[in-house]
Amino acid sequence: MGCEAQMLHQHEDNGLLPVLVPDGLGLDLGSPPDSLELIPYDLALPATDNQKRARAMVVAVPDVDSAASYMTTLPRLELVQALSAGYEQWVGRLPAGVKLANVRFVHGIGVSEWVLAVLLSHFRELPDFAASQSRGQWNWHATGTLVGKSVTILGAGDLAIRTRDLLALLHCDVTLVGRTARDGVITMESFLPRASAADVIVIALPLTPATTRVVDAEFLARLRPGAVIVNAGRGALVDTEALMRAAQAGQICGILDVVDPEPLPEGHPLWTSRGITITPHIAGAVPDVWPRSWKRAVNNLQAFAAGRDPEDLTEES
Repeated sequence: MGCEAQMLHQHEDNGLLPVLVPDGLGLDLGSPPDSLELIPYDLALPATDNQKRARAMVVAVPDVDSAASYMTTLPRLELVQALSAGYEQWVGRLPAGVKLANVRFVHGIGVSEWVLAVLLSHFRELPDFAASQSRGQWNWHATGTLVGKSVTILGAGDLAIRTRDLLALLHCDVTLVGRTARDGVITMESFLPRASAADVIVIALPLTPATTRVVDAEFLARLRPGAVIVNAGRGALVDTEALMRAAQAGQICGILDVVDPEPLPEGHPLWTSRGITITPHIAGAVPDVWPRSWKRAVNNLQAFAAGRDPEDLTEES
């Protein structure tokens, strides 16, 4: 342990875990959580001696480079707590020996609502009716329906389960695809031979080396004409060029909350591609998401303060 780290280690923490929080997160929620000392930080400013006491750091920023650089100045850092379910942006970016936790069972409820909303909008042709209204046209016609559709969800976590439960209310036939087969879940190897039976594919996977571009040209070629791809996971789970080619050919429709690259640059052909609908990564952006994320993060941090592994410790730790 270096001299600076020894001096900081000797600092009296009063039995509390010093935790760096962005923008004073949590400080406006009344009394600090038991066992935690919350210390605000600003990535634009060098760490102070008080901030360098921190053993944990909460991150909720898109600027991974700045955050990773800041972490190298924290000699006592042991845990990074992300406020998102996805954590691929932090893999390989933390100082050696520092553990990483995410927040599970938080974002699924909002994202599953978005999945249901966009599928209903697609099958009930709401964008077409909105366009007719803007032209002052009474464009009466029968529409499709989501009721009874065959839906495959790539993923078997919180988002997948919540989406399955919502779609079950509309009598959809829902299949979950996970890494291992178990009750209610099949593997990708089992799904691919029957992929042509799916009306809808919902992508709800974490982004890992094994899942990067899992939806590629070969995967898309297995789908029935007119199948709907909904990406609620990460943009790089889908081969963007292959998706555009399939959409332009009228083979599939794509509804994307996440894209690759992201944010999508102005003038990118995906913006105007036939059969593609894009929302700007807002599926989980609902008013109570940060308080719920913070509550889950506090549970993880309190476990860590008590000498236990956080419940949401990632596989990268």
